[in-house]
Amino acid sequence: MTADHLTDKYKEAPTGPGVYLMKDRNGTIIYVGKAMNIKKRLASYFVNDRHDPKTAILLKKVRDFDTIVTSSDHEAYILESNLIKEHEPKYNVILKDGKNYPYLKIDIREEFPAIRVVRKVKKDGALYFGPYSSAGSVRKTLKQIHRIFKLRKCKKSQFKNRSRPCLNFQIKACLGVCCNDVSKAEYDRVIRDVSLFLKGRTGEIKRRLKKEMQQEAELENFEKAAEIRDNLRAVEKTLERQYVVSTDLMDRDAAACAVDGAKAVVTVFQVRGGYLVDTASFPFDVSGDTPAEVLSAFVDQYYEKTSFVPKEILLSHSIEDRDMAEQVLAGKKGQKVTVAVPSRGEKKRLVEMAGDNAEERLEKLVSARAEMESVLLGLKTLIGMEAYPGRIECFDNSNTGGQNPVSAMVVFRNGVPEKDSYRKYIIRHPDGTDDYACMKEVLERRFSETTRDKEFPDLLLVDGGKGQLGIAGRVLE
Repeated sequence: MTADHLTDKYKEAPTGPGVYLMKDRNGTIIYVGKAMNIKKRLASYFVNDRHDPKTAILLKKVRDFDTIVTSSDHEAYILESNLIKEHEPKYNVILKDGKNYPYLKIDIREEFPAIRVVRKVKKDGALYFGPYSSAGSVRKTLKQIHRIFKLRKCKKSQFKNRSRPCLNFQIKACLGVCCNDVSKAEYDRVIRDVSLFLKGRTGEIKRRLKKEMQQEAELENFEKAAEIRDNLRAVEKTLERQYVVSTDLMDRDAAACAVDGAKAVVTVFQVRGGYLVDTASFPFDVSGDTPAEVLSAFVDQYYEKTSFVPKEILLSHSIEDRDMAEQVLAGKKGQKVTVAVPSRGEKKRLVEMAGDNAEERLEKLVSARAEMESVLLGLKTLIGMEAYPGRIECFDNSNTGGQNPVSAMVVFRNGVPEKDSYRKYIIRHPDGTDDYACMKEVLERRFSETTRDKEFPDLLLVDGGKGQLGIAGRVLE
């Protein structure tokens, strides 16, 4: 569709709230946007001739668009989020899929649930906490929980088949629900405490434990009182490592964004009850996006995934559709949620601290990227390549005693594994031990007519010697 056709189509666009989908020449959705007035928003693309760099690049690729009218602004907001998740458009700022970030899960449908690490949130009635920015962060939290609370630690299969309590019970790190007569009410109390801990409510746990310890001491149940005292000390130790950053004891998040070229980082400070309980940084790949645009996408996507929404979200930059974001977040929380950019006081200092952390994390990312670029340029020079080895594909064959031959392709993008592009091929050649034949087959399948629409590598690596290399050359010819 030509520019004139796009302009004509824009004139027939609806004026109500909804979503628009920009498409390239292949019909692929490359951008999804929402608007309170679709036609007015499309006018900013097809009538206005002054665009920021990102929009200018986007419009060069756009060949068509579709619109979806919704009954309200709120519905448009939700639909946009769902479409971005479904299509992952190239020019939308996308927080990497939640499966890449770890969560802690407690399946409260079980009688005596354990806590475990998962990488995908499901609507299954379980409690989810996160996302955590790294595996190290979630392991640290899990270690604290197991040190303080006497949760079941064994796997389901072990739990069902135990005939005697494990070592964790012996060292008083578990209630031993597998073999001991522990009531569900008692175990549920532990689950509630773990939930409060993960929500940053350590102060509440501390107050309740103090009260219980005093009650047990008055009843002269000194052994039980000593157990509660040990738990109380562990909670207090956790509190000692948390910093007081606000005096109003309110739950809030402070998020700041730093952008440098094609990379951006959003750092979130999680404040619960006035204490800074956790810090998480999330990297983004961007294409000309401003910090405000990145933060807007972050608020939409992060709080859809996270299990807890604070009463206040402080940002380093003002975002578009702030009112709509507040409505959606309030609907999830069940009470009013404020999204604001602070201008002074301790709230502004908190956002500035988050900003300093975002800048530091971004600097490390950019530095690592520059280092990798230097390595790849060195590789280019070393083997006399004309093109920069931005995409590298590597092939290797394998079999089990001559049976079940397979081949694998791994892909590196700018020196980093691109795991979504990895492929496993089941070899069809009858002789799985013939490495030459297997290599010929897999390369022919990879570079056949049916795959010509796929991106080709700048550098192809095949495992073997001159024979495999010669086969690769002939296949490519």
